[in-house]
Amino acid sequence: MGWNDGTEIRVFPSGQVSIAPVGTALPTNPTSVLPVAWTGLGYLTEDGASISVALNVTDIMAWQSRQAVRREVDTQEVTASFGLLQWNESTVPFAFGGGSVVLATAGVYRYELPTDGSLDERAVIIDAVDGAVNQRIIMPRCNVTDAVEFSLKRTEAAVLPISVKALQPSDGSTSMIYLTNDAASFAVGS
Repeated sequence: MGWNDGTEIRVFPSGQVSIAPVGTALPTNPTSVLPVAWTGLGYLTEDGASISVALNVTDIMAWQSRQAVRREVDTQEVTASFGLLQWNESTVPFAFGGGSVVLATAGVYRYELPTDGSLDERAVIIDAVDGAVNQRIIMPRCNVTDAVEFSLKRTEAAVLPISVKALQPSDGSTSMIYLTNDAASFAVGS
């Protein structure tokens, strides 16, 4: 029957996570070079990135049936998680919810946690590459939502664990876009 096709199996040994201010122009293909407004976050842990799309569904029950007669999606949550290995003026404020690094005195840089209670919003792109196959996950508007807990050890890299959740873009568009050049798997009739 031809349903088993090893050419459609993907292993993504490399990629990059990039951030930009919300409202930054989004790419329309999976291989274009990102404009200057996008900042790559550098090395990730070897676990790469994880994407989760979770649905909260309500069953509609009827008096005449023991099974649901309809289902409605109440909420949909899109989450991306990854561990940052590089600590710099882009990764630290992103991980801790906003703000910026400033030069306090010669050779001394200072970062302070935001105190206004607002959550920093960013656009996030996760690029993954498998040979000539590229996939690009775009989250036009999201926040870091989980605790950032890190360890300082003699024999291990200090990792900034990141978990971002998508927000509905203000223009009503989708909270996640998936782009790929994988014609072997996605072309109509492939």
